Amino acid sequence: MRCASQTVPAYASGGYYLEGKTPEHLGQELAGYVALGFKAVKIKVGRFAPKEEEARIKAARDAIGPDVLLMLDANNAWSDLPTALEYMKRYEPYDPYWIEEPFSPDDIENHAQLARRTPVAVATGEIEAGRWRHQELLEKRAAMILQTDAAVCGGISEWRRIAAMAAGFGVTMCPHWFHDLHVHLVAATPNAGFVEYFSDDQVLNFRRLVDTQLSFEQGRLVVPDGPGLGFGFDPGALETYAVDQWA
Repeated sequence: MRCASQTVPAYASGGYYLEGKTPEHLGQELAGYVALGFKAVKIKVGRFAPKEEEARIKAARDAIGPDVLLMLDANNAWSDLPTALEYMKRYEPYDPYWIEEPFSPDDIENHAQLARRTPVAVATGEIEAGRWRHQELLEKRAAMILQTDAAVCGGISEWRRIAAMAAGFGVTMCPHWFHDLHVHLVAATPNAGFVEYFSDDQVLNFRRLVDTQLSFEQGRLVVPDGPGLGFGFDPGALETYAVDQWA
């Protein structure tokens, strides 16, 4: 068994809207992640009317039980505070861990207003670049969880600067997307929480290009100990997906 320092917490990211996917199907998907050992899962929300959304959230919570964290990703679904509050009123009884990107990323003021009016942590920052934009989010208390993406914000060094700044505000880092990259950053950052993990290549198709997949133990990702980021590229996959001779 590896010691805790060699693994980091992860949440299983899924719960996408698909044609014909009922709340029951959603619950079955999430129960599958829990069966793999994950103690936290994330689903998409905000597309349907409030009553339909509540049915999805209820099915999710019923499927995973009271002790598994349930993250909600709205993907900029709402354009005004009253609408967001109407949905959050439906979501709050099911104890969500966070509400992600409730508004357009540029709408920092509404993120801040929502953060003051719901007990659910607001999470955002996945497409922000540079420490200065993140500074505005922090100073306006627009998020208690930053989802800063090292592939977007300006690289690993900039991500670490942002994480250090967030620590001064008591804000947690839970980076967006590429788990192969972010597993190292979460492992090395005191105020980091979770790595976003995709269990297959249907969403994160980058997985098809690499020669090594991350392994996990009871919902925790094993930190690679190889050189660099711990993976290389599969030459056969690169050839398959190349668009021209220069790719």
